[in-house]
Amino acid sequence: MDLDFEKQISVATQTRYYKKAIKILSESGVQNSSEISIDFDPSYQKLLFHTLKIIRDNKTIDKLSSVKFKVVQQEKDLDKHLYDGSLTAISFLEDIRKEDVLEYSYSIKGFNPILGEKFSSFLDVQYSVPIYNLLYRLIIPAQRMVNIKNLGTDIKPSVQQRNSEIVYEWKLNQITALHVPKHTPGWYDTYPMVIISEYNSWKEVSDWARTLYPLDIKLSAELQNKIGEITSVNPTAESKTLATLRFVQDEIRYTGIEAGENSHRPHHPNQIYTQRFGDCKDKSYLLCVMLRKMGIEADPVLINSEAGKAIQNWLPSPGVFDHVTISVKIGKDVYWFDPTISYQRGHIKSISYPDYKYGLKISESTNSLTEIPLSEKGLLSAKETFNVPDMSGLAYLVVKTEYSGMYADNVREDFKNNSRYEMLKQYKEYYSGNYEDITADSISYSDDETSGIATTIEYYTIKDFWKLKDGNKQAHLDPFLINGVLNKPEETNRNFPYTLTFPVNYKEQIEINLPEDWGRSQTSDVIETPSSILKYDFSGNGSRIVLNYEYTHLKDFIAPHELQQYSAAYKKIDDNCGYLLTYNYNTSSYGPVKNNGSKNVFSSLYTLLAIALIITIVIRRNRKRNNYWN
Repeated sequence: MDLDFEKQISVATQTRYYKKAIKILSESGVQNSSEISIDFDPSYQKLLFHTLKIIRDNKTIDKLSSVKFKVVQQEKDLDKHLYDGSLTAISFLEDIRKEDVLEYSYSIKGFNPILGEKFSSFLDVQYSVPIYNLLYRLIIPAQRMVNIKNLGTDIKPSVQQRNSEIVYEWKLNQITALHVPKHTPGWYDTYPMVIISEYNSWKEVSDWARTLYPLDIKLSAELQNKIGEITSVNPTAESKTLATLRFVQDEIRYTGIEAGENSHRPHHPNQIYTQRFGDCKDKSYLLCVMLRKMGIEADPVLINSEAGKAIQNWLPSPGVFDHVTISVKIGKDVYWFDPTISYQRGHIKSISYPDYKYGLKISESTNSLTEIPLSEKGLLSAKETFNVPDMSGLAYLVVKTEYSGMYADNVREDFKNNSRYEMLKQYKEYYSGNYEDITADSISYSDDETSGIATTIEYYTIKDFWKLKDGNKQAHLDPFLINGVLNKPEETNRNFPYTLTFPVNYKEQIEINLPEDWGRSQTSDVIETPSSILKYDFSGNGSRIVLNYEYTHLKDFIAPHELQQYSAAYKKIDDNCGYLLTYNYNTSSYGPVKNNGSKNVFSSLYTLLAIALIITIVIRRNRKRNNYWN
């Protein structure tokens, strides 16, 4: 149980002081609370421990003099190819018991010098665990003015002047835990907080960032030669931009060395070009400089890849951002590119860009955040053809899928990084959920770099297409790929929006070629909510049955008041969008039937995925981010 949490910030001395007290209530608490771990950056910070004690049976045991700390370099973002040089001071405490109160305090001295003279911070005032006492104190020189904004809370600080400093103090008691339900959008400010910033405008933040990204710099002969090489074979600004984007995306690998000032300052383009690696700010900076040297207007753009549109309500500060992309203007057209996405192909107008929603351009003319229009026009279009030669259970499945936009980016990356064998194995595992006795025969992959459309064709042999149930042979068909992105909220009574994978744009056609004439029938419907739309059309014509589906998410969330409507639509989809073929030996008749046995083409779906899951092999986005939080 968290008894006390205290944080004091002295701006003048660049010191953050922390004090924490925890009461251990169980044996698992002993396990979880017997380790103290503090991170710091040795390039500009010093860690000082002040107290460490155990309160047991109303007696205080001083542990500071006997405890031993080990300093290790863990590199917690190593799996993301990020190296920040931070250290972790760890102590494994001895003789910790149930009902003990563990109390310790420490200071971290030193602000990141790259952030300049202005201070900013975020103070959370509610957590996922209860806290008995919470105290924040900001001590700032009297001549310095700070802006303070509350989000989701009405707490006000007490303000006192002590000599030449102003002290702001926020104090709360008996804070309840806030349990945020799953699938809440990242842009929704769930936890109340106080934002503090000496920045008065987004222009000031852009001006600060401009000092880190000078565009008029001297380039090495090697980099100039590369720029000349691209320019000589690409006559238009559009073709130059695409060629340069591909070079930075595909030939400058993603690796970030972010120690000290390089947490925010990119490395020099000459260095990035020579070493052939960099993080998001390095790759964006290199791309901007190269395009500028070609006479193309390009600017870095600061992004918050998680909070998205929420930053509109935040105070301006560098701490808002965690990622860098670029904006390019050619004539009257503005394009947005993320250099950390690899293997993008196609026309410049069809290049995929994540739905970041808002960004801050680093340019002389910037005065505010820029709303970034959704530029994703990608489509996943699949055709699954079942050729059924007889009623024995044998069927041959051919799946042809065309990918454009972000879908093409992801499948292209998968085929670049995996063998055909591995890809076929992954695809087979997906269809194995419907057919146990399925053999993956082969897979082909092609990529049209001009159109940006990638195509896969999969070949399978199925030996259990027909299932025996109540004396009948049945085959159950569903929109296999669309099922993977359908969401069923666990509850319809919630106060938080429900996140949806976005964008989603799927077309799926299932064709069944049967051994005999199964009659004629046709039906269609549209199931629409404020968040999604599903269109389907079923037609049977003799021995050929065709099921067409289109599914789109109209926005990235379901509002709380829309959940019941969405759940009703989900149930309608569940009840109506499957297709059941039944063959009855007793009457020697066959045809599409509904679950209750009436002649129709409807059936219930198999169990749908209850979470926002998109098949990893289809839309995995390789987003590489720079950690700007401090």
